[in-house]
Amino acid sequence: MSAASASLSSKPFWPAGCRPAKTALRVRTPADLVAVVPHLLGFPPADSLVLLFTSSAEVRLTARLDNLSLLAAAAPAAVLAELEDSGWKAGGERLLALVYGRGRRAETVCRLVAASYGSRLDLLLIVGKNRWRTAGASPAAGGPVLRGLPVNRQAEQAGLFVAPSRDAVADAWAPPKGQREDELIAVRQAAAQRLDKLPASAWGAALTDLAKRAEAAGRTGGSQAGEIEQPLDAATRDGGRRPERLAGHPIDVAKEPTGEFQLTDFDYAAAALLIEDPVARERLWRRLGPKTAPAHLRFWTETVRRAPVGSRFLPLCVLGLVAWQAGEGAVMALCQDEAAALGSDGPVFRLLTTVRDRRLPPSAWQQALRSAPHGSTDSLFTTKNGG
Repeated sequence: MSAASASLSSKPFWPAGCRPAKTALRVRTPADLVAVVPHLLGFPPADSLVLLFTSSAEVRLTARLDNLSLLAAAAPAAVLAELEDSGWKAGGERLLALVYGRGRRAETVCRLVAASYGSRLDLLLIVGKNRWRTAGASPAAGGPVLRGLPVNRQAEQAGLFVAPSRDAVADAWAPPKGQREDELIAVRQAAAQRLDKLPASAWGAALTDLAKRAEAAGRTGGSQAGEIEQPLDAATRDGGRRPERLAGHPIDVAKEPTGEFQLTDFDYAAAALLIEDPVARERLWRRLGPKTAPAHLRFWTETVRRAPVGSRFLPLCVLGLVAWQAGEGAVMALCQDEAAALGSDGPVFRLLTTVRDRRLPPSAWQQALRSAPHGSTDSLFTTKNGG
């Protein structure tokens, strides 16, 4: 398990799946900084080190490390050096550090951070449950941890909400239960029967079509979260939608009169099956990047949320890699944790684990893709070609 998860965005994931556009938040004081960090991460950190690499205009890299994991590392200074290198490569110009916790462990992390970064560190704060202070100052110095500042209201108005805890973020893709799971198992079986009639050589095109529709929904604001629906060619839908067969494969498009795409349970079930094909994955990986990642984050969150317990492993790994590209380090780490707990293995899981353990910045993906031979994307970063 990695000691750190990094995020290249000031926009946290939120269970609704609708990510806000970049938002300017006015952070003028250390109290503002302490107040805004939970919005950047999507949850309030505890017993953690948070590093913010900023430029004049935005947060370029946010990294969070468990204090205990950092101190347990064989070479804690090397871990911090790797993160610093990633921060500068991401365009950071200033480094701010916040140590969450109290007592000897927090003080030890503070000394380690100060010794590792020295004059390159612009600010180092210790944040307890109710108060914060500058490192080296007396416990009575600093100020209270406030949650009703203008920067909190700005963040909430922008949709940058805070989940109760890191683990609560994973509620966005919690597995279905009861009747809902039975319904989704039936949808998955129907999708499998349809795909069995499709030549294997066409699976890549089918997943590419779903990816394009997800991206279109992300651009137009179309829905990615419909309720249970049967395959679209079973009947004409109310409201003017008509099933429309795409040439070459049995994945149907439902198009609203407004031109917005409506993705259904059947589409998500098909995606979870199609991603098992290496050629289809290759096509998806080559579409994935900073511009498309937010739409794919929504799509694969919905795919995992609809996946029955026995079918979650591979979609979870895909969601983790998509989250990494979307700058959602916490989501990436949670997906890897859950996938690891399922006890399976495979090239996508190994790719996700490598990305996390090596703390690779999202920019490494496009750099590696440019030199990757066709058919090798599952092994990016695990071969000589992939770095």
